[in-house]
Amino acid sequence: MDEAQLRSAPVVTDGKVGCSTLLWHYRGRPQLTVIVKASFGITHGGVASFVGPASILDEDVTLGRNPARSVEAASDLAPYKPRCDVTLIGHAHAPAGSQVTALSVRLGLAREGRPILDKVVGVVGDRGPDAKPLPFARMRLSYERARGGPGEENPVGTSAPNLVHPTDATRGVGVGPISPFWPTRKGLVGADDQRALAEPIPRFPDAMPWAYYQVAPLDQQIDPLWGGEQLVLDGVHPSLPRVETWIPVVRGAARVVDRGAGGAERSVDMVCDALAIDADAQRFTLVWRGRVEGFEDASRLIVAAGLAAPGSPVDWNKVLSAPMRPSPALAAPKAAPPVDSTVGLTDSELATPPRSLPFGAGKRADGRVGEGTVGMVDADHHATKQRPIAPFEVAVPKPDPLGELAPGLPWSPSAEAPPPPRRAVDVPPRVAGSSAARAAVPAGPLAEQLRATGASSEEIAELLAALTLPERSR
Repeated sequence: MDEAQLRSAPVVTDGKVGCSTLLWHYRGRPQLTVIVKASFGITHGGVASFVGPASILDEDVTLGRNPARSVEAASDLAPYKPRCDVTLIGHAHAPAGSQVTALSVRLGLAREGRPILDKVVGVVGDRGPDAKPLPFARMRLSYERARGGPGEENPVGTSAPNLVHPTDATRGVGVGPISPFWPTRKGLVGADDQRALAEPIPRFPDAMPWAYYQVAPLDQQIDPLWGGEQLVLDGVHPSLPRVETWIPVVRGAARVVDRGAGGAERSVDMVCDALAIDADAQRFTLVWRGRVEGFEDASRLIVAAGLAAPGSPVDWNKVLSAPMRPSPALAAPKAAPPVDSTVGLTDSELATPPRSLPFGAGKRADGRVGEGTVGMVDADHHATKQRPIAPFEVAVPKPDPLGELAPGLPWSPSAEAPPPPRRAVDVPPRVAGSSAARAAVPAGPLAEQLRATGASSEEIAELLAALTLPERSR
């Protein structure tokens, strides 16, 4: 078997996840990355529902399948990611049955009542003959509608953007995946690194800039997800001004079996390092990634993968008895096939109390449940969170400074949570004609830039009010 054929290992799954592997070398040692992926449906006001396994993408999927346009779905084949990528695609929507000249879109995540991500993007209509924004009902959230152009960080952007930065109209902004050919990522790797990336089995230099594999904008890269986080989306649903759901407490799990070592098995520490949200489909995918090393012959390895949840562990004996198949990375599909039909987990197995500790309340699995069946316990969960999958020593990350500075949520709380401190962010997407919009002549750099386009004071006040952010997000 030649080296190109060995770039991934055969896999077996429990039918609830997509799985692929990636073989690479680092510091003279072979490494095997295991990638596990599943799809979930957004349930407004509740825990997201399990949909089924999600296909592993071996290449970026671009808008309209045109390689010259922005990325809609990023490749999953990364050997390691230092942070968790959170990306959003879809459309901004005016309130149901209406049109607006400006609104705001919010992407928020909170863990145990504390924000770990809060991003607001302004959306304005196309410019009319008088350079004033025209009313619109929906607007695509793509980089083609953000500030940029050839030679800039966003090379597919425009000089008349619909997506605007909330505090500086001269800056580009976006919420979707970033192409590896754009300066933000391409500039991280030199010529030697690029040659290494192109090898069938990459051999990475000691100083490899692993941030190259981060596909989300920098302000959408967070610590790995645990499960149980609250997801808030404003302005991206055709009838709901806000969609609020919770990430289920589940974990992609994997084991590697060495057929040349008497069938020796070892567990793979998996980390959730990608959350990709499709607002139009009202779905999201989660990707878990782990790494093993120290094997002598990759051709003897088998990878088993499944989806574990409290009360629903993976039966590894059953998984390993399933027929093997090549890792999808070998087949190199050009696009992701449709998500498979819903299987497996029940709502009760996925459910967790909002804003709970990682496993919520009640009885949990406590280690080995049956022959070849392993449950997931709190100790496993927290230990995995603190064991980086990097191929080198990594210091335990400090708490997110955003969470340290802000004990309350920057959006309206749900009924079961104590109200956060009062903040000037709970404004409706459209405030034209309100007393706030008429109270004063808007001032500041952004107001001056908008005034230069011919916008009236009331229109500027409307946009500024829609883009109001908490102080820590500025």
